[in-house]
Amino acid sequence: MARSLSVDQAGFISRTLLAHWVQAEGWSQADLRNANGVQRA
Repeated sequence: MARSLSVDQAGFISRTLLAHWVQAEGWSQADLRNANGVQRA
């Protein structure tokens, strides 16, 4: 079963891990949206 991860499932896992990392780094969701595609200074 685990070998048949769909792209959606893999994407969900990636977003979940990213969200946890962002939270750990103290970034808010708004900060993440503002930084989307923009390199932070």
